Amino acid sequence: MGRKAIVSGHMFILDHETWPADDETNLVRFSREAEVDADGQPEELITAVGRAGGEVKIELHMNAVLLTAGKLRIRGVAKLFEGTSDNSTDLDGEHSFDFQVRKNKRRTVNFRVHNDDEGGDYADISFTVGNRPLR
Repeated sequence: MGRKAIVSGHMFILDHETWPADDETNLVRFSREAEVDADGQPEELITAVGRAGGEVKIELHMNAVLLTAGKLRIRGVAKLFEGTSDNSTDLDGEHSFDFQVRKNKRRTVNFRVHNDDEGGDYADISFTVGNRPLR
């Protein structure tokens, strides 16, 4: 029998500018519910995209797999792109994650993804994943 994965969270994105000294920020909220089947195949849980300052784009990709005893395995990556527009494909930083959520529990994850190439830009990402029965 499958489970329901419930995710909600936000990304605070900062596009750091050295001149003029006006950093651009954006807060992006996201949420989704998905049924995760017992066939062991990954279910796309969420893909969220946020932008700031016309130069920074954050992509958050997350999948869920149902394990034994009703646990969910959550795997994904947050990618930071920075360039001349917020549609840039210039990958400047990423953060991967892999954790489990026990049956009928929730787990909150917080991390920062940095611009490792040009510095200054970052996104603080926080989300909670709940593991609930199907109803």
